[in-house]
Amino acid sequence: MYMKTTQEIAYGFIIFFIIDRLARLISAQISLRGKMTEMETERLRCSIELGALFIAILVLKRCT
Repeated sequence: MYMKTTQEIAYGFIIFFIIDRLARLISAQISLRGKMTEMETERLRCSIELGALFIAILVLKRCT
């Protein structure tokens, strides 16, 4: 059984936090320009986060 080290867990948390903040920034900017509703903005934010997390997982899998 493989246990994650504290450093690996911290890296995962930092990566998730950065992706979350970037997704919020990008969706807020697009929302302001497109005059989107709150629900449309949230849907966009979730889509950006999901895509970014998927890419991050692929990149991390490739590096290990």
